[in-house]
Amino acid sequence: SDALGWFSPYETKETLDFAATTMLNFVSSFKTIQTDRLHVAIASTLMGKDIMLFDNSYGKCSGVYKQTLHRFDNVKII
Repeated sequence: SDALGWFSPYETKETLDFAATTMLNFVSSFKTIQTDRLHVAIASTLMGKDIMLFDNSYGKCSGVYKQTLHRFDNVKII
């Protein structure tokens, strides 16, 4: 939500719901998702999207991929 620039550290349920709905609606409009954001990759995987997951500098994405996401045929790590 901080990427949108208008949420505070003191989120309310309403602003969190709005941010989640906005992200899910945006992701749902694409067939293939390219991201380095783990939460976007997980949501997209559950939505059945093709995922190209870029690893981040501290290996969080590749770690989760190796433990879990490798089981999904629609997820590839780059």
